[in-house]
Amino acid sequence: MRLVLSVLMLWSLVFASDKDGCKDHPLITRYPGSEITYCETQQYDEYKLALGKWVTDKFAKELDLGGHITRIQYVLASTKVSSIEVFKNYTDALAEAKFETLALGKAEGGPIDMAGHTWLIKALKNLPNAVQGELGNHGFPDRRRYLAAKYARAEGDVYVALHVTQRSESEVRVHLDVIEVEPVKSGLVKVDAAYLKSEIERTGRVALYGIYFDTDKSEIKPESADAMKAIAELLKQNSSWKLYVVGHTDMTGALDHNMQLSESRAKSVVAELTGKQGIAADRLSGYGVGPLSPVATNSSDEGKAKNRRVELVKRL
Repeated sequence: MRLVLSVLMLWSLVFASDKDGCKDHPLITRYPGSEITYCETQQYDEYKLALGKWVTDKFAKELDLGGHITRIQYVLASTKVSSIEVFKNYTDALAEAKFETLALGKAEGGPIDMAGHTWLIKALKNLPNAVQGELGNHGFPDRRRYLAAKYARAEGDVYVALHVTQRSESEVRVHLDVIEVEPVKSGLVKVDAAYLKSEIERTGRVALYGIYFDTDKSEIKPESADAMKAIAELLKQNSSWKLYVVGHTDMTGALDHNMQLSESRAKSVVAELTGKQGIAADRLSGYGVGPLSPVATNSSDEGKAKNRRVELVKRL
């Protein structure tokens, strides 16, 4: 039985047994008989595509992507079909549709092997624990398979991360992540010194979302230049002001790690303002509070995005 993959057809299948609101991605249909148990879409987010084994604290090879992300998990229950057969149908269909294979993996029994238990937890970061566990915590480790692939197109490349697991002799789980690469729309919000001053005078603080960092990194990205310039202008125009620079994260990951990361990011902001913008060091202090002061729920991607921020707090 062949899996149908429709790379150029803009339609999706919806089945009564699927989780409410879920449907196939318009570019890739399901293996016949599968039901959707979980789905999630993100208009724009970062995605780390695993292309190698997990080594100590990172993948031996990985690709940092950004764009529209669709995540779907399927279950194929009460069947005699194996995960190996399901996986081969997907890989054959993707190859026929001119997807380029970037990585193929299978668990050889070890947890850090590509598709192994530990590896899956790292590769499927930010999934709900129960959804992640349906792939990683059960079944036959030697029947787990993974594929990373790329489809080049003029309007933006498409990447696929495919995980297939045999949970029992009669149940196969498929997790499919589709990343449609597109540049983030910048310049939509302008932050200047006047805005920063008005917010601080009104509430004693101001949240900044225009200071950018890579996932789990504290180096300020170049696209943060406008926000950094605005902070410098604020301090130059208000020469008596002193500020706390406070880093915030969402609740993804361990508390100790997020506390350290948020502080490192805050101190990076201070270092750039004092080093490149000429602000006196005694006017700025950097601290991190990790996820301890959220402004939105951490149960949604939108809420997490609001919680990841840098704040300026006026010192008295």
